[in-house]
Amino acid sequence: MTETNQISLTIDIAARPETVFLFLSDPEKFALWMGPGSRIDSDVGGEMRASPAQGATVRGRVLQCVPPRHLSITWGYEDDAHGMPAGSTVVDISLEPIATGTRVVLVHSGFPSADTAAQHSSGWLAYLSALANQASRIQNAAAAARSIRDYFAAWAEPDGDKRSRHLEVCWSERGRFADQFASLSGRPSLCAWIGTAQKMSPGLSLALSGEPQFCQGTVLFRWDMKAGDQIVGAGVNVGEVDLEGRITSLTGFWGG
Repeated sequence: MTETNQISLTIDIAARPETVFLFLSDPEKFALWMGPGSRIDSDVGGEMRASPAQGATVRGRVLQCVPPRHLSITWGYEDDAHGMPAGSTVVDISLEPIATGTRVVLVHSGFPSADTAAQHSSGWLAYLSALANQASRIQNAAAAARSIRDYFAAWAEPDGDKRSRHLEVCWSERGRFADQFASLSGRPSLCAWIGTAQKMSPGLSLALSGEPQFCQGTVLFRWDMKAGDQIVGAGVNVGEVDLEGRITSLTGFWGG
């Protein structure tokens, strides 16, 4: 068997290894990225069944399961599709902790030909991307939503000490903020800038517009600038959050 008869893919996920591994070993979470009807028994020798979108049913068994670092399974098709009968190839998935979450390395070996390996590469990339989205959402979406609420509370708070406490909850220590009027880093700088903005625009307030959106550790939310009940401006903020849901960078676009 040559190296051309295997594929190796790497993806970084904004979630801790323990969170990512849940989607490799828990039957219900396994189905969230491998497709409805998919399931896995993560005990060694346990059955794995996957139902990819192409319609072919995959069957295999667990060869090794080492939470939260490694899963090895056999892989093949019920109808011998691609010349790969059930259990005829091996998929190794390794998880490595990194500063931003988890680096996932998938190696699928044992393909009958290089062409078959290439055909599976794009499919695995799609499924690993689905895994990344599911794991990052469960890791930090709820905490990030709370951070966004505290961020708006900080913009509404005239007292500097109270405003600073809001930012301690929602803003990374060296978090960066930028828009057409500001470019700064760190909580103290942002706290001071909010105070300056309040003095420059007395009576104006910011309010969240609609629900925040989350994808792969990135957040997007819209805001309105109000004078009393009247909207006098609007924009969109796009940023990144850490594994605790704190904002690490935020860029504001006016008029979005």
